[in-house]
Amino acid sequence: MQRKILILGLPGAGKTTLANALAPLLNAVVFNADAVRANLSRDLGFSHEDRVEHARRMGWMCDRVVEAGGTVIADFICPTPETRAAFGEAFVIWVDRIAAGRFEDTNRMFVAPERFDLAVTAEGTPQYWAEQILARLRPAFDPQKPTALFIGRYQPFHTGHQRLIEEGLRRVGQVCIAVRDTHGLDAKNPLPFFAVKQRIEAALQATMGGSWWCRCRISPMCSTAATSATASNVSSSTKPPKIYRRPRYADLRLRRRSDVHVRL
Repeated sequence: MQRKILILGLPGAGKTTLANALAPLLNAVVFNADAVRANLSRDLGFSHEDRVEHARRMGWMCDRVVEAGGTVIADFICPTPETRAAFGEAFVIWVDRIAAGRFEDTNRMFVAPERFDLAVTAEGTPQYWAEQILARLRPAFDPQKPTALFIGRYQPFHTGHQRLIEEGLRRVGQVCIAVRDTHGLDAKNPLPFFAVKQRIEAALQATMGGSWWCRCRISPMCSTAATSATASNVSSSTKPPKIYRRPRYADLRLRRRSDVHVRL
């Protein structure tokens, strides 16, 4: 999945409204151009040269979020091919809902993009378009398909875990990573689920790129259930795991020990 997203269009087209509707669906950071100008780019005006520099700064900030394993949305006019090149490679959403914005100089400068991934028209609510974008960016994980289940506390998540998960993806096609919620049990378990999840996402992003999003889910698992599970914490053993598959894995909640799992 492309995790750097650019929402561009004329002033007043609805870019910020769409960004705010989309961000919770992707658990994304949002950089709004007006907010960035007010806090980090006060030295820039609205000449074409300053707009190019503003786009470069927006792109640079977005790249840092992606490097850290996050998803980021930038919503700003980005009016010309030069500003879009300065921003860098991204999933581009063109909000094409109005013929002209409220600033005449921007209207004259704005060049309709030749390349974009999705065009948002005047029909449909922001929530509708946010869901359409989500479907494009993150194809649905299919719980009806065979799934390899990995159970562990993952404190820390290391290369051995990654190798096992990659093998599960290769052999089964999709993976559920169940994280035992052991936060605060002792000094070896300092991290809550969301911190562990963030570290797993960053590691998978670094080694597998954006494609892992479509084939992996990371879910919390209460520690009492995890204690009785077959696999407690995945080791870094070089032996390939035995992956058991059922014809259907109807949901990702851990209802039975017979669900798809990895035994070490």
